[in-house]
Amino acid sequence: MRDAHPGPRPGRLLPTGPAGPVPGDAPAGPVPGRIPAGPAPGGVPAGPAPGGAPAPAPHDGTATSRPSPEAGTAPRYPVPPRPTSGGIHANAAPGDAPAGAALGGVPAGPGPGGDPVAGRSAGERHRALFGTGPAPGDRLRLFCFPYAGGNAAAYRGLRAAAPTGLGVYPVELPGRGRRIREVPHTAMASLVASLADDLQGALDRPYALLGHSLGGLIAYELAVELRERGAPPPAHLFLSAIAAPQWPRTGRPLHRAGEAEVRAALLAMGGTPPELLANEEIMALALPVLRADHSVLETYRYRPRPPLPLPVTVFGGSADEVAPPEVLGGWREHSDRPVAIRLFPGGHFFLTTAPAEVMRGIAHGLGLLRPAR
Repeated sequence: MRDAHPGPRPGRLLPTGPAGPVPGDAPAGPVPGRIPAGPAPGGVPAGPAPGGAPAPAPHDGTATSRPSPEAGTAPRYPVPPRPTSGGIHANAAPGDAPAGAALGGVPAGPGPGGDPVAGRSAGERHRALFGTGPAPGDRLRLFCFPYAGGNAAAYRGLRAAAPTGLGVYPVELPGRGRRIREVPHTAMASLVASLADDLQGALDRPYALLGHSLGGLIAYELAVELRERGAPPPAHLFLSAIAAPQWPRTGRPLHRAGEAEVRAALLAMGGTPPELLANEEIMALALPVLRADHSVLETYRYRPRPPLPLPVTVFGGSADEVAPPEVLGGWREHSDRPVAIRLFPGGHFFLTTAPAEVMRGIAHGLGLLRPAR
């Protein structure tokens, strides 16, 4: 699958002057329900990072929105679809880097993928992905992929709840956080290929993959890509708040939609407070990355392949209207092992509201919980 335009490749640093990449983890947005008049501390600032330019706008693709239920189009599926996903939602601390880019339409996309960080060492790749290199003392590693519009900070609560010996590594995708000056991907094929390249050298310990919403689809396709490359397989695949890839999807394209429709879709998903949606400066920075991520989701075309030879656990929110519990069972077709489905109280963003409970489910799937005496 290819992007449309011979522009800069996704993941490539754009020339922005003397400043380097913004350091530190990045929030997925301000903390829900706590939106100040200006940008929230640790949230998305009103302008570019000091010493540099605003993040590059993402590139072309196709995405769908979930219109607001108030508009008469509540998310009910005659056939369970692969839902859209996204939101500007946070679990961030002050001082984190911005997660978005400049507002506007999405220009034509880049040319074919390839290695977006050619010439970087494995250590440099790992620092771009994780902010640090994997710890050599890890007994097991968990690589985490964000929802649409999200970033590595969305997994801070999960990392804090991890048991000893499990290294939790939230992956920062291009176009946000410390990679804000890189071009975001707009196609699944190039994104997954670059992730498989960049993870080389980090798979020297047993590992698992976790993805929430769009991140779940990324995690699944990455597991398939690693199998095709003959790389060590994950010990477990955790898929959160995402329907199986074979389900059809519905809805209007989001990345080409008007700004009002985008905001209505975000409001309906429940991950973005209305106060944030009304903040023009924050939305100006956040929307283009969200549009690019939806392009990854909606230009994706499922190709039937043999089931993965590894255990799979699917997490869902009991009140999730984006990926309701009834659409999660389709993942049973994608593993030749038993597939467990575990539901948590809450809507689409239960991952950030109940991180300790989700981590317990992960630890259970990995066999890290001690049996009760």
